[in-house]
Amino acid sequence: MGEDGLFKVIVGESGVKWFNSMFSFRGTFIHTLQPKNRVNIPAKYWPRGKKRTDEPIVVVLSRGLDGCIWLNPKERWDRIEKGLDSRSDLTFGKFRKFKRNLLLNVSDIEVDKQGRIIISRELLDYAGIEKEVLFHGLISYAELWSPEKFKAVIEETQEEFIKLAEELNLEV
Repeated sequence: MGEDGLFKVIVGESGVKWFNSMFSFRGTFIHTLQPKNRVNIPAKYWPRGKKRTDEPIVVVLSRGLDGCIWLNPKERWDRIEKGLDSRSDLTFGKFRKFKRNLLLNVSDIEVDKQGRIIISRELLDYAGIEKEVLFHGLISYAELWSPEKFKAVIEETQEEFIKLAEELNLEV
């Protein structure tokens, strides 16, 4: 982390780019889906002492892996898109299929003054979210889940957890 809460991001060989990250995605929280498919972003994701500006805050919602929705800060999503667009494997069927599915129903969402976002019906259906939204922070982005589906995924992978850490050579 740099000065004044700025994060330093290396952008390939082009050098260093600084941007202000509004979010710190840590923790798991359940929020009720409100009318018009609105939900509050958990308050713990907002940095302490940081005041929201009058400038609009934009996040990007997309289909995630394993049946969740990804919530990305706009700056991070722009890097993902740049990486996808830089690939020249238009003839590689697997890449086309992945890109097609990832970008299906992707949308820029402006966070309202109450810290809420609107989730499209298509993304809610994809993730099986009906009444409650489980936010699961993964440091630089968050996953949005149906609480029941999240519980099943965690239970399914619990036995693999230690093996995965060993295989990935993680120092935890």
